[in-house]
Amino acid sequence: MVREGAMKLGTTSLQLTREIPLPILTMEHRIRYAIGCALSCQQSKEFIYWATRWVDGTDRSAAEAAEAEGAAWAAAEAAAWAAAAAGDLLRIAEWAVTIRPIPKWLAKERIT
Repeated sequence: MVREGAMKLGTTSLQLTREIPLPILTMEHRIRYAIGCALSCQQSKEFIYWATRWVDGTDRSAAEAAEAEGAAWAAAEAAAWAAAAAGDLLRIAEWAVTIRPIPKWLAKERIT
């Protein structure tokens, strides 16, 4: 161990004790993450309805997805910045790789 003052600590060598395999992320996981990011900021009732149906597998038709795609990409980009500021990205990622429904803390309805 090498220490420099009270704030810096490092090492000159490390030994691997066990290897942790990398998770395999599917396209579904990535889509769930994008939906989670989009839902982390306020959305319309229609978007929340579509997202809920996509996540639970009720409707994954191309027509439904095409309708929500433009709004989802814009919302996901804005939400990613907002979520990063709020520290929610890790929480969203943990949810995205599960089969759980959309949690209440994630879906925020836009007040119009």
